[in-house]
Order: sequence, then C-alpha cells, then structure tokens
Amino acid sequence: MQHEIDLLLKEIEHLKSGMMKRYMKNNVDHFKTTELSRKSIEKKINAELNETDWTVLTSLVDKPTLSNSELAEIVFLSYDGVRSSLKRLYSLFDLSKSTEKSGIRMKLIFAALTYSNSENPH
Repeated sequence: MQHEIDLLLKEIEHLKSGMMKRYMKNNVDHFKTTELSRKSIEKKINAELNETDWTVLTSLVDKPTLSNSELAEIVFLSYDGVRSSLKRLYSLFDLSKSTEKSGIRMKLIFAALTYSNSENPH
C-alpha cells in the first residue's frame, strides 16, 4: 500500500506542476499556489461543496501529508470537524466504500486535481 501512496504523491505533484505552468502562462503577474477549479470539481461530483469542505480540500491539495491535527490548526476546525469534513468529501467523491483507508486521502487529492483539470470553465 505504501508503494501505491508514493505513486499517487508523485502523480499529484505532476498534476500540480501542470496546473502551475498553465496558471503562470495565463497569470504571470499574480503567481499563487495550485488553484483548483471549484466549478469543475462540483460539476464532476454533481454536488456543491460547502466552504468548510472546500477549505479542507484545498489545504490538502497544497500540503498532502498534513495530519488531521495539523489540518485542524490550518483551517481553524476541531479535530472532529476535520474528520467530519473528510468523511463528507470521501462520500462526495465516491471513495468511502471502495477504497482502503490507508490510501483514501491521496485518492481524494488525486481525484480533486484530476477533476479540476478535466475542464476549465473559468
């Protein structure tokens, strides 16, 4: 399972790199970290993300190795609040039943980046 997680981390970095290159090409004066397309993701999962879930998701994409405790500090939630948000995200991305727990977070990040890149409705 660790090998699969390592491969997903590499693919996440590759996707982020591609997004960054496109962003830089279009917005040279306004460099930012990886930006997800909320509209593309919501269209792909056929649901709207609330602000808390969006903040948790974007924070994870920026720093995939954050623990729940570290994530809670960054997004100003309790540990249980982060767990609840992640459970909702896993369900929305249809990862709750078919994925082993140890790789589910990386698969969520991978799915978010993939869905965000699938079309660019900006």
